[in-house]
Amino acid sequence: MFQIVVFDERRSSERTRKILEQYAHKNQMSFQIETIFEEQKLLKFLEEHQDLDVVFLDIRIGEDVDGIDVARKINILAPRVAIVFLTGYTDYATEVYDARQLYFAKREELGQSLVGIFSRLHSETARRNRGFVHIHAKGKELIIREEEILYIERNGRTTRIHCRKETIDISEKLSELEKKLNPVIFVRCHNSFIVNFMAVREFTRTDFVLNEESIIPISRYKLNETRERFFVWSKQYI
Repeated sequence: MFQIVVFDERRSSERTRKILEQYAHKNQMSFQIETIFEEQKLLKFLEEHQDLDVVFLDIRIGEDVDGIDVARKINILAPRVAIVFLTGYTDYATEVYDARQLYFAKREELGQSLVGIFSRLHSETARRNRGFVHIHAKGKELIIREEEILYIERNGRTTRIHCRKETIDISEKLSELEKKLNPVIFVRCHNSFIVNFMAVREFTRTDFVLNEESIIPISRYKLNETRERFFVWSKQYI
């Protein structure tokens, strides 16, 4: 789950929240979104919620609040939190870009920009994990190499991680586990499945065939994204 704050004027905040909710629904992601309209309330919220992932804010908020100044305060209070500046001013940005944990998006193109933003957020999380996945299973903390994972499936209330030598059952939801994985290597190709491209032998319009013969379905609505992600991976690793 992504923990998100939208800090802007009320009307703009609600518009941004709606775009985020539509994106989350379309991509079957889990967002917890707070809309905050006062700077002091935002800073207090940050102090109390150190697990926050990202703040969306305008560069100019009304006549009295400078978004860039607010961003500096966020960096001091919560340095790991990503910041997405929303702006209609081309002087500041013409496209989404990443300068560590700082992003810019043109307000009128936010919906299209979210793919790039969250892909970069996934990548930053994966970079910090350095090729390992940390999970909690049966009272133990486990560290698994990404290359050992073949695929992951959700069955009822259980998430099953299929590795080369073992299968591990955990309660963590796919949407939460997905945040820990490298988005270049792993793709959520179905509501119930995540696949490691390195384990794939064959890719069709309806499924993946893995090297050890497992067949993983690909949802129709996930096909285009899966194809694009597979192409990006193959250009880097094949």
